[in-house]
Amino acid sequence: MRVISIEFTKPRSKLALGSQLIRLWQRTPYSHVRIRYRNAYDQSIIFEARGNGIRFVGPIAASFQDVIVCKEYTILANEDEFRLLEAICFQYAGLKYGVLQILGIGLANIFGLSKNPFSDGRYSQVCSELVGTILETVFYMHIGKDLDMAGPKEIDEFLSKARHKGVIL
Repeated sequence: MRVISIEFTKPRSKLALGSQLIRLWQRTPYSHVRIRYRNAYDQSIIFEARGNGIRFVGPIAASFQDVIVCKEYTILANEDEFRLLEAICFQYAGLKYGVLQILGIGLANIFGLSKNPFSDGRYSQVCSELVGTILETVFYMHIGKDLDMAGPKEIDEFLSKARHKGVIL
């Protein structure tokens, strides 16, 4: 079995305005969600949608990230699930970060819209959409919300319920 961690983070810097706005809007101590796992060489790998795209972060670069992990969930993956996880990660790596999608989630919430006006399918991703896609595709865990409308809080709430049901650690 392989350990897959879903981490909810925030920057250490108090100057990160985007993070502050997301935390305020979602009423959470975190603004970001990402996946961490150990690769075939037993190296810790982070996979995330952040900044200017979807990327892998290796152990050296991760040591320079100035973030705080606020919350973490653990999923045990069998070898087939792990191979599918890596395949999905490689398929999405390099896509753009969905800056407009973040704005669309906010507008949809403010105006009571049922769809994100800036959804672009799978051409770009935000952190919660990416993690939700992996949860759905690899682990058949459906969060019950359109991923174009989900923020980190919705992923956390879903995983919290799954933990209470004993589905995840």
